[in-house]
Amino acid sequence: MHAQGREPVDSVLSLTLCFQFPMKNSPLNKTAPVKPPLFAGIDVGAEELVLVIRKNGKPFDPQKFGNTPSDRGRLVKKLAKLPNLTVCLEATGVYHFDLSIALHDAGVRLMVVNPKASHNFAKVLIPHRAQVKNSKTDAVDANTLAEYAARMDFVPWTRPSGDKIALRSFARRIDTLTRQKAAAKNHLHALTATSETPKAVLKDAQLGISQLEKRIGRLSAEARVLIDQAPELTRVFTLLTVYRRLNID
Repeated sequence: MHAQGREPVDSVLSLTLCFQFPMKNSPLNKTAPVKPPLFAGIDVGAEELVLVIRKNGKPFDPQKFGNTPSDRGRLVKKLAKLPNLTVCLEATGVYHFDLSIALHDAGVRLMVVNPKASHNFAKVLIPHRAQVKNSKTDAVDANTLAEYAARMDFVPWTRPSGDKIALRSFARRIDTLTRQKAAAKNHLHALTATSETPKAVLKDAQLGISQLEKRIGRLSAEARVLIDQAPELTRVFTLLTVYRRLNID
């Protein structure tokens, strides 16, 4: 007779043994099969995305998608369903950014690599590639990126904050308008080089430059408001301002 509320020693030992040596028909002995890892490489172009998936060291046939919102959504939906998947793509200016955001937000394991790093990897992986003319294709590049994901250490891509993405848009638009203003000034200079240019044409060219300057100023002011409202952006902006002043001095 054992004390109330306490299990006999032999019962405790039996339970312990069951956990350490489960019987063949015990649910504890049944484990889900581990699926082999998948590695996907995506070659990103201005108009097209080329996907290659590798499994057990072998690539599947390449698949092509348009670099459009609808096709990016279809690609992300496809990849998000694949278990144990790692995706690798290159940082290609503006073209990879929306895809990276969508993959990250869908929970896909993603790494974004510097094009120079993947290029050097390809040269080591395929030494003769540089000697073979026209060997560089989008499908080959996508497969190389998939193999990069399989062989190299995984470095997760960090999604920028909403403030940083917004500031990036401001910066790119201001840069575009600044280039337009430079072109407009060059055009005005060409117009003033001859006395045959009507005054109305010169006035219109000057008006175009003035309007561009106002648009640049307005966007710059809006960007500064954004920076002042975001502590991290304010910190970086302050450091850059100090660095610039030190270089000028």
